[in-house]
Amino acid sequence: MFSNLSARKKLMGIVAIATLAMAAITMLANIGLYHSAENIKSIYEDRMVPIRNLNAISGLLLDDQNLLKSAIYDSKPMAGSPESEGTLQLMGILEKNISSSDGLWKNFLATALTPEEKLLAKKFSESYTKLLNTVLKPAMVYIQGNNVNEAVKLSSHITELINGANLEIDGLVKLQFDLALEAYRESVSRFQSALIISLLITLSSFGVMTWFGFNITQSLKRSLGGEPEELTKTLNRIASGDLDFRIQLEHGDHSSALAAIKSIQEKFKLLYLDTQILEKSVIEGHTNTRIHAEQHQGDFKIMVERINSTLDTTAQAALSLEADHHAVNKQILMNYVEEIQTIVMAAKNNNLTLRIPMSGKTGEIGLLCNSLNELLDSMEEIISQIKDASETINTATKEISIGNADLSQRTEEQAASLEETASSMEELASTVKQNAENAKQANLSAITASEVALRGGKAIKDVVATMVNINNSASKIEDIVSVIDGIAFQTNILALNAAVEAARAGEQGRGFAVVAAEVRNLAQRSASAAKEIKGLIGASVKNTAQGYDQVEKAGQTMEEIVISTQRVSDIIAEITAASLEQSSGIDQVNNAVGQMDSVTQQNAALVEQAAAAAESLMEQSNMLSQSVSQFTVKGDDHRPSRETLRPTFRSEAVAEKLAKPHISAATKNSTEDADWELF
Repeated sequence: MFSNLSARKKLMGIVAIATLAMAAITMLANIGLYHSAENIKSIYEDRMVPIRNLNAISGLLLDDQNLLKSAIYDSKPMAGSPESEGTLQLMGILEKNISSSDGLWKNFLATALTPEEKLLAKKFSESYTKLLNTVLKPAMVYIQGNNVNEAVKLSSHITELINGANLEIDGLVKLQFDLALEAYRESVSRFQSALIISLLITLSSFGVMTWFGFNITQSLKRSLGGEPEELTKTLNRIASGDLDFRIQLEHGDHSSALAAIKSIQEKFKLLYLDTQILEKSVIEGHTNTRIHAEQHQGDFKIMVERINSTLDTTAQAALSLEADHHAVNKQILMNYVEEIQTIVMAAKNNNLTLRIPMSGKTGEIGLLCNSLNELLDSMEEIISQIKDASETINTATKEISIGNADLSQRTEEQAASLEETASSMEELASTVKQNAENAKQANLSAITASEVALRGGKAIKDVVATMVNINNSASKIEDIVSVIDGIAFQTNILALNAAVEAARAGEQGRGFAVVAAEVRNLAQRSASAAKEIKGLIGASVKNTAQGYDQVEKAGQTMEEIVISTQRVSDIIAEITAASLEQSSGIDQVNNAVGQMDSVTQQNAALVEQAAAAAESLMEQSNMLSQSVSQFTVKGDDHRPSRETLRPTFRSEAVAEKLAKPHISAATKNSTEDADWELF
């Protein structure tokens, strides 16, 4: 089936395959990029943003716990009195945090949720609603009503409820990471599938185009029988009248253009040699010499048979005239000879339209003149057929040349389009590389944030250790103050005893009594001061204990933030790796498109060479037509013009390229190859 296609259809098949392959690769690349963009958008909007919101809600809940306890502690000294300005600020911040948490939770619920997400979200909503309705909001009402004791009772349950809510948030955050990882793996799988399909399409189209190109080259070579330059040289030599050279054919070549040219050369050469021998024999007076008609075929054989018949008739007429008509007027015979000589000289000068008038000619002379006229008719018919064949070849070569020119232009346009596609793929590869670089920078930023969070966690641990040391030191100071209080009490007792003894001593102990009174006074003041210091130290120890609890909870929160940050860093690292793989895959697709561009450029060059060869063949055909046109035959003035037989082309642009008119062939050789049919 492929061998029956014309050369143009084969070349158009190559262009069609290249176009389809390019369109398929472009479509796959666009689809892959679209899905990648959608996956990245889904990871950011449905996974990363919810993780940020959930972590923010968790942090706000811990802040709510600390704010509530601070508000309770701040309002204790003024129980039963109007709220202080600090308490009002704390309550305002707490209400703002609750509003922010509600807004963040609504934003999370507005995203696309899986059934598992909906289940966990329902559990968190129940825990969060219970926390608000049973602890936070009632405690705020009690604090605003100066009922601190009830607020303290409610705050004793806040830690348990917040921890439960945070467990639900941790489950949601973990689920977001799992879903993000699943989307990433799906994107990688889709990208790998698209890459494999693109490579298969590229390799398949390259193989098919290579096969087409090889078959076209072989088909053209079989049709021509050799290189176009060889055919041009051969036609040029035949057109110039040179028949004495050898045409070399491939083994088994019987139907190519070069084989047909060789057959024409051999027939012309054989006829030329026979006519030379016959001419020499006639000049020498050997009238019995004849041309072997069995050596010729077709019209050549008919023409030789007529020549032989004419010679036989001439010889018989000469013998008959010599035997029976010796009295014939020599002048009349010379007139006949002059007529014959005129006709022969005209034929020698390429004019085959003249004939010997048959009026008044009878007998052997009539037969001779009639045979000569029939010979001229045969030669005229053969020359006319040669003219028609030459014009047919000329027309076919022009059509081939114009078709090749049109195909060359289409191939060049296709090559330019493929080159633009290669350029677009390069820009796309550059964009993907830039995205990969941005993801890499984001990974570095996430790693830096993780390190900062780790340092923050370490700092919180150090603060906790410092608070423990402060608490221990405060406890020791309280013990020391207790010892000082005891010493002051003992000193007071001793001073009292000393005063009693001084009173007993009378005048001798008066001075000692004064000193004892002063010592007792100092002891009482020391005891009072120690008591006040003990009270302050006790309050400080209590506050230190509360600060220790808050710092410890802050340390737990910081550890959770560190874990979340590390998870985010891991996901960004995986996204970075995926972007690098996508960049590598697009580079491979880009290289494949570049190879297709190179093949298309080579095909365009081959088409241009074929067009140039067809143009050269058309020029040689024109030369052959000009050589044959030197013969004048009947009907030349009434032959159809080339313009009236101009072939119809599929596009007006191709038809306009026919600057010169041509004559269509009346008949076609049955052995003509299908590749040289009209495109």
